[in-house]
Amino acid sequence: MIGFSERAQNTVVAIVSALEREDIPYAVARNYENYPNFGHDFDLFYDGTNEAFRTIAARVGKEIGWDVVTHCGHWNRSRYPLHNIEVFHFMSLEPLERMQIDLFRGFLIWAMPLASSEQIIRGAKRHPSGEFQRPDEQIETVFRLLQINSLISDPNQRRKIEKYRTRVLADVGATDQPIIATAKSFGFALSPRSIEYLKCMNDTGFRRSMNLAKLRFVLASFFKDPTGAVFKLISRVREYYLLFHADPCGLIVKIAAETAEQRNMAKRALDRLKGGQFLSDWRVREGNLYLSFSDRRVLERGGILVEWVNSHSHQSLARRAYESEQSMFLTLRDRIVFRPAHDVIYRARR
Repeated sequence: MIGFSERAQNTVVAIVSALEREDIPYAVARNYENYPNFGHDFDLFYDGTNEAFRTIAARVGKEIGWDVVTHCGHWNRSRYPLHNIEVFHFMSLEPLERMQIDLFRGFLIWAMPLASSEQIIRGAKRHPSGEFQRPDEQIETVFRLLQINSLISDPNQRRKIEKYRTRVLADVGATDQPIIATAKSFGFALSPRSIEYLKCMNDTGFRRSMNLAKLRFVLASFFKDPTGAVFKLISRVREYYLLFHADPCGLIVKIAAETAEQRNMAKRALDRLKGGQFLSDWRVREGNLYLSFSDRRVLERGGILVEWVNSHSHQSLARRAYESEQSMFLTLRDRIVFRPAHDVIYRARR
């Protein structure tokens, strides 16, 4: 699926309408050029309570006709609130469809807050279409520069980088002083060289200049409030430990596939789930005693790690899962939908 379906787009409009009707502060974070059609997740800076959004999500899920709405508890475990992301999944079981809404509490640089959602929303402006709130253009440009820097080492992200680069240079225009002044107002010493490097597509110079500015920002945070900065850093490290090691969002699924055909059946079912956007990724486990980095990366992103086991394993999928490819698909689908730490806040009666 390229972009959002009609149902997902209707959900975006309904969520925004509900937030505005109930006077809950928000701003659409990014990728709103084709609103309400988003290419991937729908990201919001949000300054209301979790309970308020859960109520809205459940109501909208019912109105729009989703089968299940869940609230993921894996990305909101930091002891520093601005680190947390509230993740909501809207799912249709037949036909297979999933959309994700992420609520951000701020914008971070290496665990240190550049801006809280409250600050971002306070300066938010109405989009020219009149349909939604968006961050101020200047701070949004600063965010895009930081996003480019985080993506620029990944060759698979060139298309997104070029899109952000085009927007940044259009917003900068003839002078970069307003952007530099806006960054400075948030304590971030953006160098004019960063923008010059971006203009001439000097990736190495841009990355070096931006990383130096980020380092200065983080060091300044420690200088201003050493105790607070240490607390934020430790909270972030703890959060990453939970996501990558102790309790990731993904699942390790043990499958007692005794024949090559049974394994292929499971693989086809997993590919079908991935193609329907229900699954970020899946792979067969690499490590024997310890998980590899690639294994952990799949789990951190909410994917499935498959472990082939013998038929006597009591931890494998239920025996009925092996009756057909469809039964395998349905069993895996339900494991994904009703996984631990995903709180079901709405479920349709069928």
